[in-house]
Amino acid sequence: MDEVHQLTTNHRILETNNLSYKAKNINKHLDDLIDLNTRLEKLIKEETSSDQGKTINAIHDTITENGGKHKEELGAMKGDIENYVKTFETQIEQMNKQSITLYYTNHPSA
Repeated sequence: MDEVHQLTTNHRILETNNLSYKAKNINKHLDDLIDLNTRLEKLIKEETSSDQGKTINAIHDTITENGGKHKEELGAMKGDIENYVKTFETQIEQMNKQSITLYYTNHPSA
């Protein structure tokens, strides 16, 4: 009777690529938002620079405070997006391996 042998190996299903370019593309848009936020702050301050009073001071304070918060939040989003891409790459890498077991018998050559 022929003896059954087995061979188990891991097989990579697909070649994986570095996906960090996706984070860079999204982060470019966040950088654009940060730049627009800065430009808006500057524009409002320039437009109201010749005026004085509590209302104008309140506007300047609010714009400075909110602008800073927005920039911080957008900066944090950039880091989050980079982490999401790394996590996604890790998940792809983990799912990209398939364990294969082959069963065979040796037949003597004639």
